[in-house]
Amino acid sequence: IKDLRTARFAFLLAIMCCYISFHTHYNIITQFGLNDIDEEKLMIDYITQQTRISDGEHEEGSQLDFLVIGFPKCGTSTMMNFLNTPRSFVPDGELCGIKKEKYQERILRFKKENPGKKVGTKCPRSAEQEGFFKMVDNQYGERVKYVVGVRHPINWFESFYNFRINNIKKDDVYPPAQELIGGCGGLSPPLCTDRARFSHFLARMGKTSLSTEEELSLITNGKLARSLSYNSKNKVFFYTVDQLGDKNETRSKLFEKDLSNFIGIPVPEESVANKKRKPGIEWDEAEQKRRDELKINICDDAFEDLRKILLEEGIKSQQW
Repeated sequence: IKDLRTARFAFLLAIMCCYISFHTHYNIITQFGLNDIDEEKLMIDYITQQTRISDGEHEEGSQLDFLVIGFPKCGTSTMMNFLNTPRSFVPDGELCGIKKEKYQERILRFKKENPGKKVGTKCPRSAEQEGFFKMVDNQYGERVKYVVGVRHPINWFESFYNFRINNIKKDDVYPPAQELIGGCGGLSPPLCTDRARFSHFLARMGKTSLSTEEELSLITNGKLARSLSYNSKNKVFFYTVDQLGDKNETRSKLFEKDLSNFIGIPVPEESVANKKRKPGIEWDEAEQKRRDELKINICDDAFEDLRKILLEEGIKSQQW
């Protein structure tokens, strides 16, 4: 009987601790104006979540909090810098290969070296990677949050092409921009108009039904996107590059607040605009001049066909 009473007491104490912890989270939520919630359902969900954690489900998932997953030349370096704060850590540079043992070891080391901090990584091509969302779910679970940025495909292509020209090895020759329509083939490093299919790659998250002809018509290779989609439960923060340099102070501060709340950190003191960074190799004066002369202005007449295709992709993605 004594053992039974002790067990009952322990059980009631555990429920009480869950209840107190739950109401702490609940009160925070209501402070942000999210009052239209089912408190009983939220309580059950919270206890279920704590039970899963205590049972060790996705135990390694507690080591990784967020991922900056795309797209290339869409402000991911700025995001990396902005999210490096006293309460969060993102290693400098790209860190890809989420399934590799070396990646997982580095995540564990980052978490150990940054106790109490949110830890994330940046790999801008992840959103394009087939099977990526399923890999994250299997390895780290649904709690990992995604940060995804896009920009107008025409501006994206010009920026990406000029970046490639600036960073290829001295003896390499990169193809003319007009030859990069369609798939990337074996081009290394890869760049082509197919990589501007933002709606195609985002649709593979499984956040929409992909069940109507109307929706599929707004996605290049929509049926392929549907066949590759994964019903990802992970939360997503979506932004456009324009927001990183917004001169409207009210909107800019709101953006920073929304992003910080999403990650779960205080708003950084330095604005996101001050964290803008132009990645790439800096050459000596003569070599830099030679490369700059090879860069394109996509508004030139020579790129009319290229612009037309990129504009079509932009319209599809915007409507989708």
